[in-house]
Amino acid sequence: MTFRVNDPAGLIKIQDLTGINASQTNLIINISWRAPNGKYNYFRALYVSTSVSQWTYQVPVLIGVPLQLFFSTIAPMKILDQAGPPLPLSTSTGSLQANDTSGATVNLSVQPSSQVQTGAVTNGATFQRGVAPGSIATVFDQGITSVTGIFEAKLLPLPTEINGTSVSINGARVPLYAVARVNGQEQVNFQVPSGLTAPGISVVVTNNGSERPAISSNVFPAMPGIFTVDGRRGAIQHGSDFRLVTSTDPAIRGEPVVIYATGLGPVDPDPGPGNPASASPPSLSVYPVSATVGGVRAPVFFSGLAPGFVGLNQVNIQVPPDSPLGDVDVVLSVVIENITFSSPPVKLSVQ
Repeated sequence: MTFRVNDPAGLIKIQDLTGINASQTNLIINISWRAPNGKYNYFRALYVSTSVSQWTYQVPVLIGVPLQLFFSTIAPMKILDQAGPPLPLSTSTGSLQANDTSGATVNLSVQPSSQVQTGAVTNGATFQRGVAPGSIATVFDQGITSVTGIFEAKLLPLPTEINGTSVSINGARVPLYAVARVNGQEQVNFQVPSGLTAPGISVVVTNNGSERPAISSNVFPAMPGIFTVDGRRGAIQHGSDFRLVTSTDPAIRGEPVVIYATGLGPVDPDPGPGNPASASPPSLSVYPVSATVGGVRAPVFFSGLAPGFVGLNQVNIQVPPDSPLGDVDVVLSVVIENITFSSPPVKLSVQ
């Protein structure tokens, strides 16, 4: 795989000139860099495009700490197949080096993968590596559970052990949502403690008394991620009766809708680890949350934790009256200390 890098108006554009043609795959982008200064450095945007959709990310990075991003591709897609035949997945790898506008040296490689790699701690909605305080997260590894199937927590507050599996962050056990092994892939969903600060943590999974090797993870002040129903369409409901928005039951311009996400930063009051959020008083987002629908700014009526749930963000917005029609991108953003943290876009059907 070969790449071309452009940087017009501060955008780093990664273009694959040979293409990937697969029925379904996860594209893993590995990034490392040397930043000239500052606690945080970030690309103004990392742009990945396919023949039928595209993603634009504002990517926060920690100096000297590798970062992985995961992009799911659904058939039929090719990654900017502009020249030459698609390469077999086994050989579709490549790398590049470029300088962004801040002067940081960026090294990037792209590889397709049939599943999320093991030894990864990710956002629970997007499966991008890294976590935010108080958010829903997932750890993928081998040997972290002895069960087959999906086992969820049955009671609230959330337990710190399910079927012999527990997760510790910096030596302290954390609440668990579920433990699963499906088609050979093992994962544990857990809540990140709300008091964590950057730059990183050590995550250890214990399975029936046996500790797995520690996994390091970045911690960001916020790491917005919108949940999806199929890896592409957002978990977004009609505001009137909480029906799921679908292509056959789309949102209407001007209609209120409810978005479910995680990683939007601290809330006040904080319900505490493993505890469900209350409806009165509600746990509201501390930092401003904004939303766009099809690139158009959308009014935000509420941003906080969904009452009755643990670590689940709820954002109520109005679909802009001038929103584009069809399947459009929805993005949530949080600004903390003049840094914007944005979610990967998800699709919303609008008519």
